[in-house]
Amino acid sequence: MCKMEAGNAGSGNLSIHRMPRKRVIVSYKRSAKKRQALDKEDMKKAVSAVREKRMGTLKAAKTFGVPRTTVQRLAKLDHLSVDQAIQIKLGRDAQIKKER
Repeated sequence: MCKMEAGNAGSGNLSIHRMPRKRVIVSYKRSAKKRQALDKEDMKKAVSAVREKRMGTLKAAKTFGVPRTTVQRLAKLDHLSVDQAIQIKLGRDAQIKKER
């Protein structure tokens, strides 16, 4: 960053050369991505294949064209039937307080 000027080499004077800062304007726009709409029949087939140990989660996901992590998550819900497991939605339940 510091360079000695050629004319003042013996005197020890230093001149500092700095690059001017650029002002950057960042505009952020959140993408309006929606969740993927899945075919429920394909999801049922994939989950039942994994539960019956006919396929692993990766093969079932590729065969039926559904996300692997969703198949894993739904296959773990052994206490629910396949139809009930597919109806479960992600996220918290909405809690709206009623005013009196």
